[in-house]
Amino acid sequence: MAPAFFIAWQGEDISLWNTTDVLIVDEAGQVSPDVGAALFALAQRALVVGDIYQIEPVWNNGEGTDRANAVKFGLIPSPR
Repeated sequence: MAPAFFIAWQGEDISLWNTTDVLIVDEAGQVSPDVGAALFALAQRALVVGDIYQIEPVWNNGEGTDRANAVKFGLIPSPR
């Protein structure tokens, strides 16, 4: 959802690139790296709040992607 907050409308979509002073990320452990890293580029500074006891991020990868990654990193044998 976060990218939707960085668009304004004035007859057309206007990017709010580099207009955010501080990006506040609460429960940072829930942010997947591919989303979180992109958001840091939109702000001049960031306040990141989280702790080691939070639950892990919820990933939305399919079984095929998980299996391919497991084969790539040697966690399971390659199918033949």
